[in-house]
Amino acid sequence: MSEIVFFDLDGTLTDVHSPWQYIHERLGLWTGLGEIHLAEWRAGLIDYKTWFDLDVEMWRGFDRSALLGILDSIGFRPGVKTLLRGLKSASIPAVIISSGFTHVARRLETSASFRFAEIHANEMVFGPSGKLLGVRLGVSGEKDGARSKSAILRGTCARLGIDPAESLAVGDSASDTPMFQAAGFSIGLVREGSIGAKAHMDPSSLGKVMDYV
Repeated sequence: MSEIVFFDLDGTLTDVHSPWQYIHERLGLWTGLGEIHLAEWRAGLIDYKTWFDLDVEMWRGFDRSALLGILDSIGFRPGVKTLLRGLKSASIPAVIISSGFTHVARRLETSASFRFAEIHANEMVFGPSGKLLGVRLGVSGEKDGARSKSAILRGTCARLGIDPAESLAVGDSASDTPMFQAAGFSIGLVREGSIGAKAHMDPSSLGKVMDYV
């Protein structure tokens, strides 16, 4: 039985795989702009922090209501509330490790009446006028480093006194592979292909994660 469960957020517990692209698209900043930054990072032409800063710069000055309103339109996957209720009943702590945004994770807590033991994600920072000043980097998309998913998983286990070998990690993409490698067991929510998890299931079967806890 796992002593703790680590979740990716976007595409795993939500129905949007990339809130970054989602915001760009809603603001009309994806085609020819945001998509180019992402392609440059994936090609190794820029590092993650540079990609991060370029994307954030495009949003700087937008109103809090506009940006958080877009994030509020992101839905949660069927079965997520049942899964979190199951973890709560079993007294198993759950942790979010996401390169998305804390705002979405907090919405999920409220919606599911569930409190995550820890939430690791990026935080939008707004000024007194309600305009975006920047985004505080909490989780990096790099495979290693202090803010990588694997480092955060190991650090969280150390703080809580849990052996990482007794942890379960759940994600939906190759960016979760380092987290899978750090956990004792892992589940990839993918319809086909492998992302380095020890077990795979269809994303629509999220409730079945409890069978592996």
